[in-house]
Amino acid sequence: MFNPAVKVIFYFVVKSLHYTNSAEELKKILEGRNWDLIYPNGSRTTLKSFRLEKQFGKDIFMFSDGTFSAVWLLESFELQDKKVVLQVSRNFGRERLILSLIPRQLQPSLETKVWKIAEFFAKKTDTRIERLKFDSDTQKVAQVVLESYKEKQVLLIGLGETVEKLLAKAVFAKRKWPTRQICIAVLKQAEKLQILHSLLRNYWKNAISIYKVSTDFQIEQLTLLKGIAEKTPKIHFAKVERIESVVCDLIELDKENIEILPLKGRKLLCFLGLPFAFVKAGKVWFGIEKNKKLLTQENFAELCNLIEMLKEYRCFDSPNKQHEFYRLMPEKWLETILRRNIKLLDPELILSPVYDQLNFDKERVDLLAIRQDGRLVVIELKTSESYEMVFQALNYWWKIESARRSGLLQKAGIFPDLEIQEQPPIIYLVAPALSFHKDLDFLASTINPEIEIFRLSLNTNWRQEIKVVERRKI
Repeated sequence: MFNPAVKVIFYFVVKSLHYTNSAEELKKILEGRNWDLIYPNGSRTTLKSFRLEKQFGKDIFMFSDGTFSAVWLLESFELQDKKVVLQVSRNFGRERLILSLIPRQLQPSLETKVWKIAEFFAKKTDTRIERLKFDSDTQKVAQVVLESYKEKQVLLIGLGETVEKLLAKAVFAKRKWPTRQICIAVLKQAEKLQILHSLLRNYWKNAISIYKVSTDFQIEQLTLLKGIAEKTPKIHFAKVERIESVVCDLIELDKENIEILPLKGRKLLCFLGLPFAFVKAGKVWFGIEKNKKLLTQENFAELCNLIEMLKEYRCFDSPNKQHEFYRLMPEKWLETILRRNIKLLDPELILSPVYDQLNFDKERVDLLAIRQDGRLVVIELKTSESYEMVFQALNYWWKIESARRSGLLQKAGIFPDLEIQEQPPIIYLVAPALSFHKDLDFLASTINPEIEIFRLSLNTNWRQEIKVVERRKI
C-alpha cells in the first residue's frame, strides 16, 4: 500500500486512469513533477526533460539530464514503493537497462496536505480529480484539474505562496481556460484574499471562488463581499527616537546619501537604500547582508572603508555596474530618490511629508503621498518584472482607503498641512519602462474600474536622473 505522501504522486494510476497505452500512462505519472534518474550502477542525475511517444507502434522514451540525451524503447514499467522502475532497450534488444525514477522530495507533509485538500474538495463539489501538479518553480502552488458530467474546474492550493501571486495565477488560469470555474484554497490569509477578490470586476469575481482550509483540511467557501470590506486596519508610524553619537558621526561621513531608518527595534543605516549598519541595544553592527561585524575601536577603519566603497560603487556612474553595491536592492534605491523629491514623479504631489515607514497590519506601503488638491496617492515601485505588482498595490489601496473612511488617517494627522479629500486614493504603478510585466495592463483590467490606476514608466537610467517617459491610466 502507498503511504499518503506517495499516494498523491501515483493517484492517476491507482484511481482514475484506464489507459492501455503504457507511454500515455507513464506520461500522466511523470508530468508536473521533478524526478531523479538512477542508473543500474547507482549513479544519480536530475531528469531535466523527457518525451514519451509512439513510433511505429512502439513506446519511445527520450530524456535529457541537461548534458546528456538518450532515446530508448520502453518495454515496461512498474511502481515500486516510492519509485517508478522502467525496463528499456535499444539496438534491437542488444542493450537493456533498468532505470529508476524517484520523485525529488517535496516535504511529505505538503504532499499529504494537498492530497487531503484535493480529495475533500472533489467530494464537496461532486467532481473527480483528473490531473494534479505542483508549481515547478517554487513548489508553493498545487494545481488540480477536476471534472464532473457538467463542467471542469481548476483548483489552486496555496502552500505558503502570497495571496497576491495566487490571485494573479487564478486570473491567468481563467484566461487559459475561459469555460472553467477557477477556485483558490488557502490555509492562511483567506480574509485578505477575500478582500482582494471583492475589488475585482464582476466578471472576475464570479469566475473565481475563494475557499478557506481549516487545520483539519475541511474546506469552506467564502461568501462574495459586496463593496469595500468594513474593517479598520491597525496603523503604525515607525519613528527614530534617539540617535547615538556614533550614528551621528557616521551620517556626517556622507550626509547626502546616508540616512537612518527604524526597523523592528533597530535603527538601520542605509546608503541610497542599501543597509550597511544597524544599531541595537546601543551596539553598532556593520556589513552588507549577512556579513555583519560588531563595531569596535579596532575595526572602525573597516567601516569607514566600507562607506568609501559605497560612495564609489553605489552611484549612477559606478566604475563596475556588476558590483554588488550597485546591483543590490534597486527598489530601495529608487524609493530613496523619490522620497527626497516626489515631484520628480508628479509635480502635483506635495514635497513633504512622503511616508515610507507607514505600516498597516504589519505590512508596509512603498510610498504614500498626497496631491495639492488633497487626493491620496498609493505608490507601488518595482525595478524588475513582477506579475503580482497590481494586486500588491490593490492590497495597500484597500488598507489606505479603509483608514481614510474610518477617519484614522485624519486623526493621525498624517498630512497636517492639507485636508484629505473625500475620495478614494489613486494608485501609481512605477517602474522603468522595460521592467513592467508584459501582462500588467491585463491584470489591471481585472480590477473594479472605479479604482483609478496609473502606469508611470521611468527612463532606464533613473539612477542618474528620474524622468517619467510615459504616464497613462490603465
